[in-house]
Amino acid sequence: MTIARSSLIMASGTVVSRILGLVRTVMLAYAIGVTTNAADAFGVANQLPNNVYAIIVGGLLNAVLVPQIVRARVRKDGGKEYIDGLLTVIITVFAAITIAATLLSPFLVRLYTSGWTE
Repeated sequence: MTIARSSLIMASGTVVSRILGLVRTVMLAYAIGVTTNAADAFGVANQLPNNVYAIIVGGLLNAVLVPQIVRARVRKDGGKEYIDGLLTVIITVFAAITIAATLLSPFLVRLYTSGWTE
């Protein structure tokens, strides 16, 4: 397979993905409206977990996990024991943050909204 053909396949996949994303957005706008309370609720319900995830992944994974894995790979065992322990800690921290964010969701929603009643 040539580079040009591979690039064409990748580009066509990207174009199809963008078109399907546009169709999804148009269908959502049609289904729930654009300036309705339902649209506002959907926006907050969609944006809030994505932001929490981005903060955690951006900070914890990129700043901590990847550099630690790269350093551990030079060990005799390839860093397997260290990486396994590190991943266990990371998964435990993710679980704790998920539980905390779920319990604090009313407060987090208030941060994203104004004038909403319970």
